[in-house]
Amino acid sequence: MKTFIIRQWFRILACATALSLILVLFEVFVPAMHAVGKEFTSAVSELRSPPQSMDAKAADSLIKGLNILTTETERLTNQRISSSGILKVLLGTAKKNGVEILDLSTREETVSSQNTEYPVTFKAQGSFRGFLAFIADLESGSLCVKVSSLKMQASEGKLSAGVELSVLVRRSAE
Repeated sequence: MKTFIIRQWFRILACATALSLILVLFEVFVPAMHAVGKEFTSAVSELRSPPQSMDAKAADSLIKGLNILTTETERLTNQRISSSGILKVLLGTAKKNGVEILDLSTREETVSSQNTEYPVTFKAQGSFRGFLAFIADLESGSLCVKVSSLKMQASEGKLSAGVELSVLVRRSAE
């Protein structure tokens, strides 16, 4: 038996090392996996269960926020406007911010079941800050504006830009 142990000494040590390594890993990872599993299970059950009770203040503030957003959206989209009115607003906003519009054109309006979209394309020139203020004023102004494309290029100390945008107007019920 003694000769057997001497001949198999490296195999016995390798098996003992592997077994101790497995036990150490088992002791370290099983509790960690158990904790992660509990956390995952509680998160999934929380997501699947409906909220127990919603605070009345939270519900009221959500409803108030929804009403404000709805009112603002209605204000922006329920306007009587034409292509010429859009061009006047663009020119006035550009002048206010020191932006020079070089080429301004509109395309045929697109009518959907609820909205009318007026596509507008223009090239403008001015300072970066003036142009930034111009776009910010358009987006926060009286029109519902969606900027589709904005390409800027610096030339001769000024900023030149090509802009494609659309003005959205809700169709009136006929």
